[in-house]
Amino acid sequence: MAIIKMIEITISSSIRVKPRRDLTIASWDTTLGSYLLLSSTMTRSYTWKPLLLIALAAALWQRAPGAEAIRVLVLTGRSDPSHDWRQTSEALERVLGATGRFAVQIEVDPSRLQPATLAGFEVLIVNYNGPRWGEHTEKAIEEFVAQGKGLVSFHGVSYGPFMGTSQQGKQWIHRPETAWRAWPEILGAFWAPGDIGHSIPHTFRVRILDHAHPITRGMPQEFSVRDELYHRMSLRAEARVLAVAYDDPQMRGTGKDEPICWVVPWGRGRAFHTTLGHDHTVLRQPGVATLLCRATEWAATASVTLPGWLEQESLPPR
Repeated sequence: MAIIKMIEITISSSIRVKPRRDLTIASWDTTLGSYLLLSSTMTRSYTWKPLLLIALAAALWQRAPGAEAIRVLVLTGRSDPSHDWRQTSEALERVLGATGRFAVQIEVDPSRLQPATLAGFEVLIVNYNGPRWGEHTEKAIEEFVAQGKGLVSFHGVSYGPFMGTSQQGKQWIHRPETAWRAWPEILGAFWAPGDIGHSIPHTFRVRILDHAHPITRGMPQEFSVRDELYHRMSLRAEARVLAVAYDDPQMRGTGKDEPICWVVPWGRGRAFHTTLGHDHTVLRQPGVATLLCRATEWAATASVTLPGWLEQESLPPR
């Protein structure tokens, strides 16, 4: 049951954590309020100032007594030069962790994953754009979703090696023989090289089209976002579009409504994708945070119990 109340929580004093070389999982312990950064790919220390989490103007969801947290695995570790996977992965942990609904871990080397490892999670979040993970891992992910679990993806995974696309100078090249064949089907869309593009970053209105779906049911009819607006993506017939945004020509847009997020069935499982989420500042905007949290819960459980609007805290400065 959701419990409505206003609370203020102060979490720990400054923490300095130096990464260990023998581990590749980073996790946010929402119970203790501590951040453990243990990635072998991160070689510098991080200092975190005290964090104040304040639930403002919205209900803070609390897990019902006895209910287990949804186990989330974020798959990351690489991105293209336009995106910072470290910052966005940290923001994902904070945004999801603030709800109390999720237990989040981060994997920075997904190529090593085994089916037995994935079995311990209900939903995967893909925050990655880089070399393919190999047939064994990719097949394990396909089966993970097909057997009834969930996958959430956003923004930067809309293109790249998984799609068989790469950038040479300013030109996009498509080599279908190099693609992960199942990825566009799980994602629910394909971005042809000649169509890859977006508006300049600006503030625009996201409009909910489908209020019947559990993810968007109870959310505001519209909300504002400052982000890039991806355009000209080709969606699968099975994709169910939940929200759109007008792509303003004055912002180098198409002059049309472009899909912002959609869901796709994959076997007995569920996949959600949104084009939002260029950087960590976007992920912590209330509309985007609400959408991602509710989508993650839905992908994992096929239902949503979180409130229709979540205020998010400010992340500490780097």
